[in-house]
Amino acid sequence: DDQQVLAGQAEADIRWVFSEDEVEATVRGLGLGPAERVFAFAAGEATLLKPIRRYLRRELELPKEQVDVDGYWKRGLANLDHHAAVLHDDDE
Repeated sequence: DDQQVLAGQAEADIRWVFSEDEVEATVRGLGLGPAERVFAFAAGEATLLKPIRRYLRRELELPKEQVDVDGYWKRGLANLDHHAAVLHDDDE
């Protein structure tokens, strides 16, 4: 029931992943290379997204202008400020 139809003008490959165990494997399975022309957007639980951000920024060396990985909530923490620097540390 959480999956939504997203409409837009840009061509996009949208993948809905509902199992925590499948998130990193799904992103790694996209077959992206370091020179790939891509804009990666991921949103979800902050701790779950850290390895995704590291993979995109460190391993693939995508510039930060091509990556928006945002932890909108953190398990066990109420009133999370998802704009806090600790959740967006690209150099981590």
